[in-house]
Amino acid sequence: MVDALGEHVQKGAVALDRSTVDFRRITVSDPDVIGRRLGELDLAGRFGATATRVRRSDVDMVARPDMVLEAGDRVRVVAPVAELHAVSALFGDSETQLTDIDFVALSAGLVAGVLFGLITFPGGLRLGAGGGALLAGLALGAAGRLGPVSFSIGRQVSTGLRHLGTVVFLAAVGTRSGEAFAASAFTVEGAKVVVASIAVVATAMLVLRWTVGRVAHLEGPAASGAVAGLQTQPAVLAFADTSSGHSPQVPLGYTALYPAAMVAKIVLAQLLVRL
Repeated sequence: MVDALGEHVQKGAVALDRSTVDFRRITVSDPDVIGRRLGELDLAGRFGATATRVRRSDVDMVARPDMVLEAGDRVRVVAPVAELHAVSALFGDSETQLTDIDFVALSAGLVAGVLFGLITFPGGLRLGAGGGALLAGLALGAAGRLGPVSFSIGRQVSTGLRHLGTVVFLAAVGTRSGEAFAASAFTVEGAKVVVASIAVVATAMLVLRWTVGRVAHLEGPAASGAVAGLQTQPAVLAFADTSSGHSPQVPLGYTALYPAAMVAKIVLAQLLVRL
């Protein structure tokens, strides 16, 4: 039987032998691959390779044929040594390329957001530039890509834009309201308003935290992200992200509830004005 099966080798020698078949983590950075399903690449047919794992935002997932690849994903590939270079070239495998911004996709998203914001719904309601941009982002993000244009943004670029937006937003709010706040906050009536605001916010936070835990069954970092999403507060999100050690559960909880909360606030604000 030994003669029929081949040469006998010591235990563990096959696992350590990488002269014929090897494995490697490859970064997804090529725009032609981003937004496509893993099965569409036909790794087995083209290279005799198999994708076993995909690491996204510090989370390892089992590679599935229907998994849509995102910019910055790291795919563990098992392939013949002679084909590894070709597989690497297919995915891109470039950290530098991930910092590039596709201005065609960005411009398309901005235009779509403006058009969505101009739509008038029954009752004269509009989503405006903010709500329109949100809906456009959701639609384009769900599509992944349209023809040669990919709407997936690398984690580094996404995080940088998010932090920049938060800083600019808070700086603008502080600059615009700083003088009025200083003039009123240190009066008797102003102190009452500040105390009442703290009480309202604290009560709302406790109610939201209880609702998220009991209804959505979210705990820990995911619950913190969900509360930030319900409040549509990027500052709360930034604090939760930093406090949790940049846990991937925070943005998951945030994005799960932020769109609905934002649209609801935009619509309710217009309805309250008409009362």
